[in-house]
Amino acid sequence: MTETPNYQGRQPDENGLLEQECDLENERTVAGMVETRASWKLVKQQKIDPMDYLAVKDGKTVALVEMRKRKMNHDKYKDGIFFNKDKFDKLVGIANSWWIPAILMLTFDDGVFMVDLTKVVRPKIARGDRGNPDYKRENDNDPVVLIPCSAVRKIGEINNE
Repeated sequence: MTETPNYQGRQPDENGLLEQECDLENERTVAGMVETRASWKLVKQQKIDPMDYLAVKDGKTVALVEMRKRKMNHDKYKDGIFFNKDKFDKLVGIANSWWIPAILMLTFDDGVFMVDLTKVVRPKIARGDRGNPDYKRENDNDPVVLIPCSAVRKIGEINNE
């Protein structure tokens, strides 16, 4: 078995995308949890799509699902949880045009959380350097939305060994 890269050590691929095996591993774990709890079938989308999965129930798409993993507790930053603004705008735009939720699943050291991005109203906007100079990549200061920690709901635990 090959060692997966450290999340903070990842670099974008030739297309500027970060999705790597360590991301897919987390997605598979959380997808199983979501499918069991919500009785949805999650259908993986292409790497370039704005969402990781379509949630399907009874043959109908019922939600867009995006997954993220962070190596910290969900409430580490008092201002909120950083999420790329461009990705936020795309997910919310598609979800609103389809009249379905855009679910963001967040795996943190203190559990798995979810938030419906279509319910996040007028979030604060900041730059994406995350306040951590050791983490910052040369091109990692895109605009981000700050999702209030109070907006996320814990849905489970994951063994984060």
